[in-house]
Amino acid sequence: MSLRRFAAGLFLFAMFTAQTFSPSVNVDITITPAGALSTTVTFVNDGVSTQAAGQPTQTFGWIFKDGDICSGDAPRFLVGATVQKFSASPANARRYYASGCLMFSTFSILPTFSVKAGASQAVRITNGGTWPSASARSLSELYGQNLVVNAPSTGVTGFIPTSAVSAWLEDPSGDASNYKQTLWLSGDAGEAWQVDVNMAATKAGTPDPQLRFSFYVQALNDSSGNLAGYRWGGDMRRPRYNSGSTPPGTEAFAPPNSGSPTSGLNWQIKPASSTITTALSWPLSSVAFTTTSCSDPTGGTVCGLAASNVLYQGSGGNAQFAAAYITCSSCPTGLSNNQFLWVGAIAAPPFKDITFHWASSGTGDTVIRIGNSGSGTINSVPAIGQFQRLGFYNSDGGDLFFQGTGSISAETTLRSQIDTTYWQSTGLIPPYDLSGVGTGNIPDTTWNYPWYPFSLGTFPQAQSAAGNGGYIGELSDVDGVDFFHQSKLSNRLVHIVGLAEGLQIYDFKDATTDTIVNMTGISYTGLPASATNLVWGGTRGGPRASGFTPPPDPDVAISMDTSAGEHRPRYSVWAWLRTGEPQYAQRHIEQAIGGLLYQGGFQNPTAPYAANGVLDAWGEARGTEFRQIGWPEVDLQYAALFWPYDPTHPTNTDLYGTQIGKMFNALADLNVQFALDVQNPATNCPSTPGCYGAAQTYFNNRGLWVPYNPGIGYLNDGQNWELAYVLFGFNLAVARGNSIALSFINNALKNWNYELTNFGGFTLYHYYQRLGVYTGVQHVGPSLITNDNDWLISEINTFKNSPGIQWKSGNPTFTFSGSLANGYAIHNGDLFMFRDDGLAFGAIPGGFSDNTSYKVTNVSGSTFQLSPANSRAVLTPTDTNSSANFDYRPNPANAPTNTWPYANDYPLIVRAEAAWAKAQGANSTWATAIINDVNFRIANNPSFPEHIYTFGPQWYLQDHFGRKKSQ
Repeated sequence: MSLRRFAAGLFLFAMFTAQTFSPSVNVDITITPAGALSTTVTFVNDGVSTQAAGQPTQTFGWIFKDGDICSGDAPRFLVGATVQKFSASPANARRYYASGCLMFSTFSILPTFSVKAGASQAVRITNGGTWPSASARSLSELYGQNLVVNAPSTGVTGFIPTSAVSAWLEDPSGDASNYKQTLWLSGDAGEAWQVDVNMAATKAGTPDPQLRFSFYVQALNDSSGNLAGYRWGGDMRRPRYNSGSTPPGTEAFAPPNSGSPTSGLNWQIKPASSTITTALSWPLSSVAFTTTSCSDPTGGTVCGLAASNVLYQGSGGNAQFAAAYITCSSCPTGLSNNQFLWVGAIAAPPFKDITFHWASSGTGDTVIRIGNSGSGTINSVPAIGQFQRLGFYNSDGGDLFFQGTGSISAETTLRSQIDTTYWQSTGLIPPYDLSGVGTGNIPDTTWNYPWYPFSLGTFPQAQSAAGNGGYIGELSDVDGVDFFHQSKLSNRLVHIVGLAEGLQIYDFKDATTDTIVNMTGISYTGLPASATNLVWGGTRGGPRASGFTPPPDPDVAISMDTSAGEHRPRYSVWAWLRTGEPQYAQRHIEQAIGGLLYQGGFQNPTAPYAANGVLDAWGEARGTEFRQIGWPEVDLQYAALFWPYDPTHPTNTDLYGTQIGKMFNALADLNVQFALDVQNPATNCPSTPGCYGAAQTYFNNRGLWVPYNPGIGYLNDGQNWELAYVLFGFNLAVARGNSIALSFINNALKNWNYELTNFGGFTLYHYYQRLGVYTGVQHVGPSLITNDNDWLISEINTFKNSPGIQWKSGNPTFTFSGSLANGYAIHNGDLFMFRDDGLAFGAIPGGFSDNTSYKVTNVSGSTFQLSPANSRAVLTPTDTNSSANFDYRPNPANAPTNTWPYANDYPLIVRAEAAWAKAQGANSTWATAIINDVNFRIANNPSFPEHIYTFGPQWYLQDHFGRKKSQ
């Protein structure tokens, strides 16, 4: 039934009872009333001299409040009374609301004003304008510049390709390699196209079987309407998943060399008689190394030392990786002359320690063991694997510029800044707390490394690492810092991090259409036939690949140790919104589809009904957690929210001639409906009643939700901060106008408020919450809890220093060893549950039962006794043993009120969701109670820093849209 099941789901939703579920809320997608549009874009001159008038600004994206630009209206850009000419996205490249009003578009202004160095100019945006007509700039004029990208081979025996390949930007009438031209900006400031070509060894020659190149080119006008020059960026790509042949391994190229540009990766123009060659940005260079003997079987020991720190380029943690080949005359065991490998520069001073790996992810299982001392040279090279992108951009991660046959010799130095109050008032982005703007409470970035094709910005290589890194969130910390500062450095870092998504494994395209794949079971114009069973990268107990012939290389990203959803960042969304450029939009929708590809087949559930393309049915292959559902859900909802689409004309195609927007909106709505249907007591899943069997009424009365798979069971450890990640995606659905999503959010708030009211709130912010029966399989249980006594949290982090509980046969007294943290102390009335998950440190006292709670009584120092949860009878164990594996819950009367049992981020994450939900019209009482509880804990916890959102500005959300609050 696939997406068509959505309509039937609406009927099931209507059957929910008021006693067990919050009622459906019909949300007006206009978050705050819209009047006459009045907002401001500001241009700051980052140059050292005055920026003259008459040169187009860099493109910038703009989001609009529903009701501000409607009925064929267009924005006007004004300085005083002077109207500024502009270019904009053509109609099929804009996003509209269900009302037909404009939501998102890209712009470039042709300014009548000059701006002194270090100064700024505000440009007012109002309605009442006119969409511009196309300018005189043309593709034929662009083809006359003879732009070409060259990728010489390394010349190393055994490397591929064995000869140079190039991408020519030529008229398709003379070069069939130019297979697609897409207009994405048009008007008085100039025209912009995406031109896609097959790479080849010779001009108009036989296309390379894998390599393609996407040019994103803007042809700029001057104040007279003549050609000013060109700005462009581009991506070498290997996107074809169904080309009919086995893809080759990683391809490597000669490194860029500014001293000899033609010898390495370069780009050329020949607008007249002479050719101008420019090397790609490449801060790496060959570097000598030495090694020591290192046979460490875990790969945890660093065995190499580079002569300089050139291999490290600012990644946020663990290591930074680059492709390279080794030259050595006295090679250490494990390495050989001209061996291709990946070198990791450890991200800690002096940044010279290195490790060698056979795969680009840099994980411990890919370490090359070094058997003895040796030395040689590391020669770093650009490289690309299947479904990845190798970018061509400037050292700031921005577009390259050339004058060509135009009139202007240098790029503009103006940088745009958004109106944060207006953007926040649209309800389309998280409600960042505007009182934090300009306070200095959130430090600006100081990161200033150059962009190059392997750059991660400040994101870490170890994206599988435990803990909540700043790179994750509804947007990342990089994006949050840019919202609050909008500095030159924050802007360039947004660009660089946005491009890093191309190092992932999701430029996964149909060979014929060169579009993302269709996994819905439904046909969409411009997209390939549906392929619902595709799998790529599903390594958590599921198949690595299915439905196609995979490449021989492992399914891993470059310089990132995972492609899983567990800690997946939003790489490119904010860059997409801030610049409006298609290279960021393309990267994000690739990741959105990648979330489905990574599901390992679980994207096609059979219960409560058969459907295709469902992220929240289970999660990634046999490793289900809320966060593995949440982050892919957020990616999907962003794609549905901002990809070009007009809901009033849903069958229209976008700028690429596809119905990608229609598909993403249908998928996004299906995922919301599916989650609610699993929760719905009227759904047969096949248990009766509902999907939760005996626990259905209990779960409904408390607003609880977990995924269910008939062949596996239930998610059994649903922690609230991870559930918040799922809810972030549903917040975006609400912003898109999906009122059902708000009902699901209200159920979650009901859950949290129940826990706050009945358990004292301490448990809200923990890593593990027991919602199902534990077995020997992590995260999965065969049935769900049915009473409050079994709703517990794990001992980790609060019970410390080798904690354990000891007991002796025939003695009713238990002894706790170790120490307690986070303000917790054992009290009468606390609940304990022993667990035996098949782990060495788990045991259950003789005479006691697994998955059963017991109440603490007769506490005396570090000793206590236990009775059944609903009885006063003291129990006596029948054996002697100990256990360090148990769950607990404080007596609500003694639950700590100024601390939390796990990481500092967790209460902030829960608070952020409550604030966003309240801003969108969710149950105000429930949301406010959560916000107040977190605020009280933070204010009364002396160990918490004064400016709490230094932990992550992405969590700095307020409970309303569109106005500043006093400090």
